[in-house]
Amino acid sequence: MKQRMSPRTVVATVIAIVGLGVILPPVVVPFAQSVWWDIERLVELPRVQAARRPPRALPLRTGDTARFSRDSFAFVLATERGTWIDTRAGTMTVDRIMDPDTTIALRFSEAELDTLYREAIAIRLFDELTLDPEHKDSGVISFSQRYRLTVRAGTREREFGWHAIALVDGRWADGSWAAGRAADDWKRLREFVGHAAGIAHRHAEYRALPPARGVYID
Repeated sequence: MKQRMSPRTVVATVIAIVGLGVILPPVVVPFAQSVWWDIERLVELPRVQAARRPPRALPLRTGDTARFSRDSFAFVLATERGTWIDTRAGTMTVDRIMDPDTTIALRFSEAELDTLYREAIAIRLFDELTLDPEHKDSGVISFSQRYRLTVRAGTREREFGWHAIALVDGRWADGSWAAGRAADDWKRLREFVGHAAGIAHRHAEYRALPPARGVYID
C-alpha cells in the first residue's frame, strides 16, 4: 500500500537534495579532478620519460668528414623575433624587444666551430636528420618561437624551420613526443641549437650588451 508523503516531508526532502547539490560539488568535483589528473599522469608517464630521455648516440660513419668538409662549415641560426647568428659573416644580431635590434661583431673561434662541426657530423645533420613528424603536444605554453637553421659543409647545404613550444611543466611540444628515430632527431637538433646559442652568449661582445627593455608574453 502506497503512502503519501506529507507536505512537510516533501519540503524537507527537497531542502536536503538542494543542500547536497550545494555542498557536494565543491568537495566532490576537485577530488574527482585530482583523481583524473593522477590517472592521466600515470598513463602519460612512459611517454613523458621517453620524451625526456637523451637521444640515442649514432655510430660515427667513415667518410662523413670527407663528404662534408670542415673547411667550409658554417651556419646561420635565426629566430622570428630578430636574433640572428651568422658564423660566416662573423656577426650576431640581437633582439632588443622594445629597442631596435643590435648587430655586433661576434666571430666563433676555430675551436668552437670544431666542436659544433663534430656534433653536426655525429647527429648526421647534413643528410639524415629530419623533423618529421612535427608533433604538437598540448599544455600551457611558457615559451614559443620560430627558428630557422641553415647549415653548410662541403657542397652540402640544408635548411630547417620549426616552431619551438615549451610548456610550463618543462615539456617540449614538438616531435620529441614521437616514437623512435623521429623523436631522437628532434632532441639532437634542439641540443645542437642550444650549444650554438650558448657559445654565442658566452662571448664578451654579447655579454657587454645592456639588458633589453621589456619582455615577451607568449
